[in-house]
Amino acid sequence: MSKRSSPVPPPAEPVVPAPEEYVVEKIIDSRINDHGIKEYYLKWIGYDDKDNTWEPEENLDCPGLIAAYEAEKAKKPKEPEAKRKQSSESETKVTKRRKTDEKKSLGFDRGLEPDTIIGATDSPGQLMFLMKWHGTDEADLVPAKQANIKCPQVVIKFYEGRLKWHPPPQNRIENKENKMTSKKTSSSPDSEEPTEEYVVEKIIDCRIKNGVKEYLLKWIGYDDKDNTWEPESNLDCPSLIKAFETDRATKEAERNKKRKSTSTPTPESKPVKKGKVEEKKLHGFDRGLEPEKIIGATDSSGPLMFLMKWVGTDEADLVPAKQANVKCPQVVIKFYEERLSWTSPNIGSEEKN
Repeated sequence: MSKRSSPVPPPAEPVVPAPEEYVVEKIIDSRINDHGIKEYYLKWIGYDDKDNTWEPEENLDCPGLIAAYEAEKAKKPKEPEAKRKQSSESETKVTKRRKTDEKKSLGFDRGLEPDTIIGATDSPGQLMFLMKWHGTDEADLVPAKQANIKCPQVVIKFYEGRLKWHPPPQNRIENKENKMTSKKTSSSPDSEEPTEEYVVEKIIDCRIKNGVKEYLLKWIGYDDKDNTWEPESNLDCPSLIKAFETDRATKEAERNKKRKSTSTPTPESKPVKKGKVEEKKLHGFDRGLEPEKIIGATDSSGPLMFLMKWVGTDEADLVPAKQANVKCPQVVIKFYEERLSWTSPNIGSEEKN
């Protein structure tokens, strides 16, 4: 990334608390100005050729692109200095270089292996990644949709470097009780801090207390000792509630059927059958189901974990992110894309310098 003296609006960047910077797409030309300072003619990510500018070398922070440009320049035959100085600022030279660039393969058409994504912008109308390639210091803009298919692991690594997962504080139970009453207290003018929310991993049991239905909840990233009873009106997990009630109704029907049955099971058959049922219960990808979407994430237990929803069932499981990255990269990428915003600053702002 490089400093820029020209008042041209910066490209779109992720919403993160960082100073505005501009990203060089490529170096087109170089020259020595009247003060003896070396300058480079730059193409900026997300802007047309009309926005290209000359910048002094000391203002740049893209040694890889400079080295690649100088190496390419050294291979070409040198022109007379007078002719070079005259043509460096002429439209004829710019047009000639544009024609050369048109013949050069870009992006994935170069046939190179993707290395890392070093930037992103959506100012052209679609999300674009600045891709660095193995074996070269050059970088190209490539469509994100194309990168998602051709190199999903590179895309996931790029997103992982820009999202941080903050576990709730240790006094979770007290804060969670505040969250459960947030519908009443969040509108208070004295409340400055955002209300913390917790994600339900699964519903364990239910009861009627003082005429109010409550559910015993297991929370993502916390032990069973932190399970709590919460009123149904405070919950926002209809799919988990539906799955629990369906499973509960099925078990109740089985119990009623056994009561009506005249046959009496042998003393040893009952625990054996129960043991087999527990052995058959699988979790995560071992269930053999197709991942549908990721509905939450946590790293409070150490490694990053995703709460995965599966096709054809309302149940969800915690699965390791590293496992999901390999088994369903497109689901992971979609989850990240929904949580990163790419916005362009106000072009009319005087603060763009």
